[in-house]
Amino acid sequence: MHRTTTSTVVSMIVVCIIVGCKNNQVVDTDRMERIARLAYLPYPADVPFGPDLDVVVTRGKTALRLHNRSVTDLRNVQLWINQQYVAHVHHIPVTTGGTTPGITEGLPILGKLSADDIPIIEAVLHGQSGDLQIPLEWFINQHGETYPVAGFLAPEKAFPVMIVEAYLPDVPVGPKRHRFNVRGEKRRY
Repeated sequence: MHRTTTSTVVSMIVVCIIVGCKNNQVVDTDRMERIARLAYLPYPADVPFGPDLDVVVTRGKTALRLHNRSVTDLRNVQLWINQQYVAHVHHIPVTTGGTTPGITEGLPILGKLSADDIPIIEAVLHGQSGDLQIPLEWFINQHGETYPVAGFLAPEKAFPVMIVEAYLPDVPVGPKRHRFNVRGEKRRY
């Protein structure tokens, strides 16, 4: 009886490991496709600048927080950090002080999102402030590398955010680059 119980437990563990590994392969494939799409995008250096937009950017430990104080929502935005790392953001809503209806429909619990959970909408609202929070791991450079983020055992990996630009390819007057207002980082690590 004891031997049967042990073999059953071992069999269940093996099945769980196999199923878990197969699920990770699917997620990795989706993530690799997203990384390949972003790494392919060249920095739009030859596109003229439009006016600076009233969007305040603050870098946290692992995410950028965007506070859109302008009067218009921004859609289909290539968001560039330091002219090297890009993320595609479908919607940067005007910050109203509360959550924006519609942007979170169909999303998993906001506190437990990762880049792999959201293949289409690549930005989430931060709490009740209405600010948009975008994980730094979603920003990819031309080599397919994610934006450097410090860790507990590797604080030297932190890389400052100096410039944040929005490239808007779908505006009626022609594509433009717009700078955002970057606030100083709060060092907590």
